[in-house]
Amino acid sequence: MFAYLDGLPGRWVPPTVVALALLGGALTLLPTRRVAGTVLDRAATPPAVGLLRVAALLAGTGVGIVLVAVLGDGYCELAKHVWLGSYALVVAGLVLAAAALSLAARGRT
Repeated sequence: MFAYLDGLPGRWVPPTVVALALLGGALTLLPTRRVAGTVLDRAATPPAVGLLRVAALLAGTGVGIVLVAVLGDGYCELAKHVWLGSYALVVAGLVLAAAALSLAARGRT
């Protein structure tokens, strides 16, 4: 099974989604100076800030689900819980894409 999983393409996608979501969420919590008219202006981009925070929450939830499943259930019901964690990562990726679109739309105006 591990040899099969090692041969799957795109193994870099889930860790990348988690890292980007957690980084984006952390950046929204840091105190920043208000730079009017840029993507750093939180008051002008509340949808992007909210979306980044939701993506971070989903990524943390997905990792937590998998961690608890591995530590708690062992391998008995692991597939069911890992599926739920991977679903949370898929939704986190979609929310990250929506945040990027929101920031890109803000950059055009």
